[in-house]
Amino acid sequence: MRFEGNPVRPEGVRGGGHCPPLGAKPSPSGDPFRCARLGAMKLYRKGPHTTFDLKYHLVWTVKYKYPILRGRIGLRVRDLIREICTEHDITIIRGHVSKDHVHLFISMPPQISVSKIAQYIKGKTSRKILLENPKFNKRFWGQHFWSRGYFACTSGAITDEVIMEYISTQDEDSEKRGDSFTTLDLST
Repeated sequence: MRFEGNPVRPEGVRGGGHCPPLGAKPSPSGDPFRCARLGAMKLYRKGPHTTFDLKYHLVWTVKYKYPILRGRIGLRVRDLIREICTEHDITIIRGHVSKDHVHLFISMPPQISVSKIAQYIKGKTSRKILLENPKFNKRFWGQHFWSRGYFACTSGAITDEVIMEYISTQDEDSEKRGDSFTTLDLST
């Protein structure tokens, strides 16, 4: 599927290309976000008054580092994260759900702060996982499924390719599924 509108091309840059849609919801002005590929990993997105390329690598852990994100729970966490990101016009470039932590490499609009998106994702996934699995309430008392903090960095400190390679090595069979947002174990 092609993006809507013309690619965003800064002055003097040739080429470009097409990107997948960046969420079903339009921007506050009603215009959908648009993007274009420029060079190796340049993904410029355009909002009503901005052109941006903001990518973050986020990592957070399960409270007490319990290895609980396997099988059905890992898949549910992945699906919830996808829903939340779609609601907020955030593109998941790559992600991985390990047994006790989550990696996300995302592109997001400038009007959302990193701390706010971490709050949305961790809060909503925690609430839904604990509501859907009452057996976890004793282990994760206080309605806290995730640990308090998170790690965040922009991809400017290291290249996008290094982050994506690191995340892709977390799961050996991602190519079999053809999906760039993987879970650790699908058997349980």
